[in-house]
Order: sequence, then C-alpha cells, then structure tokens
Amino acid sequence: MPKVICELNDTYMAMSRSLHMQVAKNVANLINLPPTTEIRYAGNALSILMPGSTLDDTGSTKNRLPGDQRIYIEVTEEYDENFASSAAVRKLEQLDVFSDKALHVFLHPVYQRIKATMSIKLVGTDYTTVSGWMSTCKRMLSQDNGMHLHDIDYHYHVPLSLIEALLEIHRLRENNVPLDENAGTWFKRCFIGRMDIIANQAGKRNVIVIRERQTEIMGQYDFVVNPPKPESENAAGAWSATVEYKYSFDRVESMVLRYPPTIHNQMLSPNYLNQAKIFQPSDIISFASMSVNSLRKLNYIHKKLEPWADTPGIPIPPFDDWFPHASTYPIKSVSVFRILVQLDKQNPTDLVNLTQLGSWELPDEIIAYLKETRLQMLSPGQSLFYLSLYQDYTLLDPRNLIVTPNLSVASSHPLDERKFYHLCLNMTVDLNRLPDAALQVLTRHPDLTRTILTNLDPTMASAYYSKDTYYGHDRAIAKISPQLLRLDGVVSRTSTIRDARATTAASQNLGSQYNQRGIVGELPDDPRKNNVSTSQLNSGAVPTIDRYPLLPQVYEDGELHVDDIKLAIDYIRVNKIDERMISTTAHNWRLIGSLIVHTGSK
Repeated sequence: MPKVICELNDTYMAMSRSLHMQVAKNVANLINLPPTTEIRYAGNALSILMPGSTLDDTGSTKNRLPGDQRIYIEVTEEYDENFASSAAVRKLEQLDVFSDKALHVFLHPVYQRIKATMSIKLVGTDYTTVSGWMSTCKRMLSQDNGMHLHDIDYHYHVPLSLIEALLEIHRLRENNVPLDENAGTWFKRCFIGRMDIIANQAGKRNVIVIRERQTEIMGQYDFVVNPPKPESENAAGAWSATVEYKYSFDRVESMVLRYPPTIHNQMLSPNYLNQAKIFQPSDIISFASMSVNSLRKLNYIHKKLEPWADTPGIPIPPFDDWFPHASTYPIKSVSVFRILVQLDKQNPTDLVNLTQLGSWELPDEIIAYLKETRLQMLSPGQSLFYLSLYQDYTLLDPRNLIVTPNLSVASSHPLDERKFYHLCLNMTVDLNRLPDAALQVLTRHPDLTRTILTNLDPTMASAYYSKDTYYGHDRAIAKISPQLLRLDGVVSRTSTIRDARATTAASQNLGSQYNQRGIVGELPDDPRKNNVSTSQLNSGAVPTIDRYPLLPQVYEDGELHVDDIKLAIDYIRVNKIDERMISTTAHNWRLIGSLIVHTGSK
C-alpha cells in the first residue's frame, strides 16, 4: 500500500523538554530536595520563562534572588549509534495509533533511540546543604550502582499534513457509497483512546496529540567514586555542585500513514500516489568503455531483471505494492501479474480483458494457451496458470469468476464498490502437480512448454538420459523411475531409433561393425522434427549413441509427446530446480520475463 512519512517538527517542545523536566524532578526527589525547589531549564530558547507565565506555574515565587535554592539543568542529546540503522520506519514495528480496518487505513509512529546527558547544577543556600546532597548521591551510588528507573508522561503531535490526508480519504469515502459518518466521529472511532486535542493559552490552534507514558527509562550518575565537590556560587553565600546524569529514551520523530490507492472505487489524488515512471538504465544513452560494456552483460538488465523486481510478479499499476497474504498464496507458484481493478459503475461485474493490459502484454503462445484452458485455470492445480480474484486481502471463490472465449474476465455477481479488488495470475512451478489432462494440453503448445521447461531448469537444453539415468553436463543426476521407463513414448522412441540404426547399418553393409549399441559418432534420424545430435548434447565428450535429449522435441504433427513432458518434469524434480527458482530472484525473474512483456506506455 502507498505510504506517506512525515517528520514531527515540534518533538522538542512537545516531548523532549517535558521529558527532561520530569527526569530532573525525579532526580531532585531522589536526593531529597524540597518539592518546591525551582528547576530552571533554558533549553533551545536560551532563556528562562517568566514566573507565572504558564498555566501550570501557579506555586512559584514571583521574585528570583541570588541566594535562592534552585536547580539549573542543561541537556545534550545524540542518536544512539547502536540503533542508528535499525530503527523500523516503513516496516510495521509499533502499534497503530489510527486504524480503520474496513478501509485499510493505518497510522503508526516511528521512534528513534536518543542518548541524553543532563548537567544538573544544584544551588543551595550554604555549604552544608550542598555537601549533604552530594553525600546522598554517593550513598545511592554505593547502594544500587546509582541506576534509577523513570516513568515519564508526554504527548506528541500528529502532523497536519497527515490530518489533511485523512480528511481527503474521508471525503472520497463519503463521495461514493457513503457511510454517512462525519470526520469527527470517524476520528474518534479510529484513533486510539489516548488521542486528545490541545490548544494554546488563547484557546486557538487546536492540534491532535497522542498521549503516552514511557516506562523504565534507566538513568545513572556519571561519576563512579568521588562525587563533585561543592563550590562557592556567589557573594550571597550560596554554594553549588554540578553532577552529570545519563539516560536513554525513545523519541517519536516521524509518523507513517498507510492506505490503499483506491477509496470506495476512487483513485486517490496524484499528491498521495507516486506515479513517476520507474527509472531504468536504458533511459540513459551511455557511451561506456569496452570493459564496462563487457561487465554490463552480467548485470540485471541482461538477465531479464527490471527495477520492479523487488516485488514478485508485475504490479499493474506499477506503484501498487499490494501483495496477498501468504496463507492465500498458491503454493509453489510465481506471480505473473497483479492488477488493481477499478469497477465500472454501470457494470460492476466486469473486471479486465487479459489481452488488454495497458503497457504490458502476454505473448501469443500464452494467450492461445489461456483461451484453451479458460475454465481449468480457475481451479488451482488444474492448469499451468491460475487466475484468482481478491477482495481487499480475502481470496474470493474462483467459481464466481467468468472467463469468456476472448479472455474477458467478469464476476458472476456485482462487486462492492466499498472494497478494492486485485486480479492475479500465477504460474505453478511444481509441474508434478498437474494432472494428465493438463499435460495433454501442453503437448499442443510446444513453444510455451519448451520455454517454461528451459526457464524452470536452465540445464534442460543440454540434459539427456541414457538407459535409466538422467545426465546434466555429463554428470549423472539421478536414476529414472521404473514407471517412467515403461511409458509408451519412451519405449517406442528407443525401439524406433534402434530400428533406424539397424536399417542404416544394413544399407551401408557395415556387417560386423554394427551392434545394438550403434556406431560411435553416428545418430540415425529421429522421428521428431528438431533432432538434437550427440555433438550438440556434449561437444566436448566422446559421443555415445544411447543419449536422448530431455527437452521435449516437436514431432511432425507440430505437437509434443506427453511422455517426453513427463520425463522433463521428473528431471526438474530430481534436480530440485523449482525450489531454488522460488528462492532466487534472478531465476524467478528470468521465468516471469518469458511470460509477460513490457511494451512501454500506451
């Protein structure tokens, strides 16, 4: 889903200053200072507030004298290097403070770990008072290592730009199929109970805030053995001592708003969607050196990888990063595309035509296959491809989908405009799960079948079998199952080739030079059109007659043999390419690049 990240510009006044003041009050209480002791904190303003100038300043003295008992604090902050690169921003780590599960609109804060060092200057009326405070600090250090836990209350503001985004979402929600709920009621229902509204002392500039209590903030004194010694403060007889107190806390510095690109079947404004064209290196005319050009042959653009390869499958439109939950995702499959569907108000059952995908298109061989299997592809495992429809993140019953002969996809009942829908096309990579009927269909689509097999297992083009063993690069992979060796296609292929050899030997009067293993270096005609010679299988090894290519070959009738496909699928299984394919991005995208083509903007 799209995400908007906004920084909080007032974290110092709203959170940090309040937190530091409360820590200072806690420290003063720990060393038994009177509760009426004034704490003076200039902070970033570089000045101290006038007495009685704030709403909560009701008990302070009106006059400040040099001999008064008081505390000065100065605080320095820095980010904790141990958490500098591990703070979760886009990833959901913190609980949402705003949640509308029906619309899938959520808001959560982002915390940064801050290390603070507070310099506390204790000013007393005489030497004895200040010395007693230092003795208390030393006693506490000996008693419990000087470590203390603080529970601090504070609040942080929700940025106005995010409130504006929420109001825009609410406007769209009420513009089409409305819920008749005003924004105030919606905020009260979806914000957490700690949400509040505050204003300045004039009662204006109301802002939405989130109140929090941060617990177990650990702090400790910076000295180990000897506490600081008291020093004379001024001619009025006051004495002072300065101690440093260190602690760490989590500060809210950003907030992330997550939302779907459509609200009640209406696209959000471009202000809230990143619709910029995805950068590709091919957009730049480059005059590189010969060595750089050589290296570029190894990069992603020559491996059919594109910038959108971060997300499995092709998202249409490209800025939609929606992906189904793992529990509803077809097992051992890859996503070909995911289409965000905007319903037609006049006909809310129509979805999309698979031959009209905008700047993307399916190759002709896939279109022909989908037309033949338009009914089977609605049931997982019954076809090479599986078509599914999601309502929000819920997988709908595929029996409610209708696919016409021209590949127009529709729903059997009107869809809800308050929801958003995605039409997904997946391809199974575990071809062993396909029934015999599905394999028979593959025989009628040789180009598609051969392309998928070679992309599932790049070694397929050079793999072969001899007797009862699979070979890849002249290395024995595994034994062939006896059941597969008894297939009619395998038996007939072996006998046909051997009969052809015998005929060739007789016609050439080879006599004793011929035996059932054939003549080294010769391979008689195969009944298939695209025959692969022994030298093509392995040009560097000594040719052997009993080698049969595993990549299914096209027969004279223009089709494949189902038994050839079964052998190729079994080779992929024992070679375990399908498991590596799912876990390897390059292999995954090499396959997807053969299933869907980017044609540019249309």
